[in-house]
Amino acid sequence: MEALCVPTICKLSAYPILKDWKYLQSFDLADQFPRPAAEIDVLIGMDFYHKFATNETIKGGENGPHAMESPLSWILSGPIATNADEG
Repeated sequence: MEALCVPTICKLSAYPILKDWKYLQSFDLADQFPRPAAEIDVLIGMDFYHKFATNETIKGGENGPHAMESPLSWILSGPIATNADEG
């Protein structure tokens, strides 16, 4: 495993618009929204992503994220539209 220290990993000052994805309404996501903007402290690379994977996945549509159950709860990946005016 390799660790890099950088001043900024990425900016995510808004939150996902979950109401647009009906298939995710009943899931307990790892993060709760809406919430205040927060710094991203850790980024897990694709070379370790599989260590968090379970067999439980929900595939999103063409423009929606996939949901994957993990020890952290359900996490989202893929295209995620955000509302920059709120959150």
